[in-house]
Amino acid sequence: MTREPPRHSSGGRALPGPYAVASRAAAAAAYGTARRTLSPLQIVVELYDRALTAVAHARAARDHGTPEPEFQALTAAVRILRGLDGCLLRSDSRAPAVSATLHDYYDRVVAQLYAAQRTRGAAGTARYASVHTQISTMREAWAELAGVPSLKVPPRQDLPGAGQILPGSAQKVPADLRISTR
Repeated sequence: MTREPPRHSSGGRALPGPYAVASRAAAAAAYGTARRTLSPLQIVVELYDRALTAVAHARAARDHGTPEPEFQALTAAVRILRGLDGCLLRSDSRAPAVSATLHDYYDRVVAQLYAAQRTRGAAGTARYASVHTQISTMREAWAELAGVPSLKVPPRQDLPGAGQILPGSAQKVPADLRISTR
């Protein structure tokens, strides 16, 4: 008669051995130590990164027609934005306009997220893309303040034709800047 490995009370996987528990505890402690070295501005940037990821997941779930993961990702993004809004010091006399502006921004973005969820088809996907762009723009502003690298990839100037408009592109060139081909 063989013995089965011990199971969790929920009937799940086998319980980890003492070394696995110790290594998880060490990993959690190391993570906690690393988190304490971040400045408040860096934490704000990290929260924007998480919100961007959540919005991207909601949009991908929409594209795949899976409403439950879409709702979960949307909820994660809303929680992050509401959390950032909750950290605002509205009573601080040094910058009441900034606090009010950020509060309005968070309210508007959350409303747009819910509108994206309610909107079907390509229009809903476009709304998610718009929200993603708005959060990305705000993230870049905070990243600059925090000294955190940008997520935007600068154009490569070492490639042949970098910075030039390709023939047949959708970009319009003003008439006074066009080069004559005659």
